[in-house]
Amino acid sequence: MEQPGDTGCGVSYYEASVNDGAPFTVSSPYHPTWTEGTYTFKVRAVDGVGLQGGWSNVITIRIDITPPSGSISINAGATYATSTSVTLALSATDAASGVAQMRFSNDGSSWTNWESYAMARSWTLASGDGTKTVYVQFKDNADLISSSYSDTIVLDTAFPSPPTLLSPPNAANVSRRPTFVWSPAIDATSGISSYTFQLDTSLLFNSSKLIIVAGIITTYYTPDQLLEEGTWYWRVCATDNAGNVGPYSTPLSINVSPLTGLGGDIQTVFAGTDPVGFMTTGNIYDDSGIGFIIGHRAPPKLFFTKTDATYVNPTTGVPTWSGYTHLVTVGGRNANPTTRYDERKISKPLRDHPKDFGNLVS
Repeated sequence: MEQPGDTGCGVSYYEASVNDGAPFTVSSPYHPTWTEGTYTFKVRAVDGVGLQGGWSNVITIRIDITPPSGSISINAGATYATSTSVTLALSATDAASGVAQMRFSNDGSSWTNWESYAMARSWTLASGDGTKTVYVQFKDNADLISSSYSDTIVLDTAFPSPPTLLSPPNAANVSRRPTFVWSPAIDATSGISSYTFQLDTSLLFNSSKLIIVAGIITTYYTPDQLLEEGTWYWRVCATDNAGNVGPYSTPLSINVSPLTGLGGDIQTVFAGTDPVGFMTTGNIYDDSGIGFIIGHRAPPKLFFTKTDATYVNPTTGVPTWSGYTHLVTVGGRNANPTTRYDERKISKPLRDHPKDFGNLVS
């Protein structure tokens, strides 16, 4: 404090006021013991007869003994990152003097230079897939440094392996609604999240008939719809938990036939010695799982059906079958009984004798 002049009896002592409180006697230099907070301070002189001088200018003093506190988040708290380039979200507070600066580290020991505090910053993780940690420290305007705050994220830059296609094998003859099976893909860091399945009549997978199904969490898939007859190609790729999409597997082909798998035996049904119909045994079905038999004789023609493919018998009043050659056709249709029969059928003549017709072949 400067020593003010007094032309009379001179300065006797000084008074100070803190935060505009009651004046108290103070000497220079003055060493108060204050807790953390903000204070205003002013001083005046008093002469030998008690006359008080004017107050000095007011100074503001901030006492800060507490370091800042804060937090850090990598890529908005994501579990995985597919690139070393990430974004840090930062938050820090310091009630006494305010947050001034921050610095960063990938290992907690080697730090960047201090820089102005901001709520976001781009950052480069240490290279190499695996768990990564980023550290931050904050400094306030009183030069107090916070403890280290950190966040972790798993870096996964590798693509998952392509699955191995297992079934149906290449160029297999399949039904109109086959089930496709593949082996699990491999991803060492984040693991497999899902698979994407593609099916097309074009090996380039670019036709109007392309079927794409994403988000499959199993290693098999059965189409919802019946496939058209002909050659199709299929392939699968994997997506890992970090979002990396791996390459597609080498495509395999399938040959779709509405009557694939048709087999079994067909026999004449007799009433005594009179043939009155026929029955089938074994594996006769179409792709919807419904067996379907169409039979007729000439002359006259007679059509009849049975969806379980185990027995067919003409209705009452139908003329005897004896003496005719019967042509029996085994075909397929889907579950909708109003749709037409598949045009590809199996037909065999069935005479009255011999009783056993033999195996059906396509």
